[in-house]
Amino acid sequence: MLFVGTAASAAKTTSGKSKGKYQYITDVQVINMREGKGTQYRIIRTLTSGDKLRILKREKKYSKVRTDKGETGWILTRFLMEEPAAKVLLPPIKVKLEKLQKEHTELSKSFKAVSKERDNLKHAAASLERLEKKHKKLLEESVRLRDAANKSNNLSVESKDLARKNATLESQVELMLRELKSLRDGNNRLWFITGAGVILIGIVIGVIIARSRKEKKSSWSDSTSNLVLR
Repeated sequence: MLFVGTAASAAKTTSGKSKGKYQYITDVQVINMREGKGTQYRIIRTLTSGDKLRILKREKKYSKVRTDKGETGWILTRFLMEEPAAKVLLPPIKVKLEKLQKEHTELSKSFKAVSKERDNLKHAAASLERLEKKHKKLLEESVRLRDAANKSNNLSVESKDLARKNATLESQVELMLRELKSLRDGNNRLWFITGAGVILIGIVIGVIIARSRKEKKSSWSDSTSNLVLR
């Protein structure tokens, strides 16, 4: 902002350029607005720093002005400036600064909260990544166990099938053993009968041979007797 508060700077401004514009009282405490150009004229009212005036006529030493209430008079030109005085500007600036500081504090709190939330999100993302890896491993383990279970079921079915076949074979073996035993018993009986027959035949043959020998002996004895008798 441009402050024109010295007599030299005010003197450089022409009356034509300033006429009809608003200007402000400088950082003086109090100045007098008079009916004419000079201290000999009556004081209409007093003006304080920051008062807004419309320039009706601007001269090198005095300027004719009008207040917001419509009062018209003359004041020293050197006490006029194009921008409000610092005394007037500082309070709203201070208020604005306090507001900005408050907003800055709130933004800082928000930033900290957002930063904390961001850190929480990072931790959550890391935890999610770990959980995803663990879930993937569990899925792989589940597939492996399912395959193992399927193989186990297949082995169980094969085992039951083999057990049935084994039971069938055992039954067949038992049946064959019974048949073999029966054959052995029949063979033993056959051998017994054969042996008995052989023995019986031997006895018969022995008897026949003995009888034959006896008949021959008898016949020889008779022949001998006949020879003696003769």
